[in-house]
Amino acid sequence: MSATNALEVPAFWGWFDHFVASVKLAAIRAGLELSIWEKIAQGYCTAEAIAAREGWEADGVRRLLNVLVSIGLLTGEADCYRLVAEADWYLVPGNPPIWGDFCCT
Repeated sequence: MSATNALEVPAFWGWFDHFVASVKLAAIRAGLELSIWEKIAQGYCTAEAIAAREGWEADGVRRLLNVLVSIGLLTGEADCYRLVAEADWYLVPGNPPIWGDFCCT
């Protein structure tokens, strides 16, 4: 940095992309470890239904579901979440190839 230039700030978006990628991976991993896509495929389409089935707090489940909606791996809102085609194909056990095995190993 020269004395005549203003402070040269490194590009923000490259770093931010890495941060967002880590958040997405954490959400995907949580969804896989908790079998979220499998539960929705079985018909448990609300945070309350999933939480009641597993003995979890509905608010925490809703937060995870909303993150998965925000990254495009679910659709819907609090009344009913639904699988997107990619999640149904790649993240629900029994549908080859199951990328969840790859992600969580």
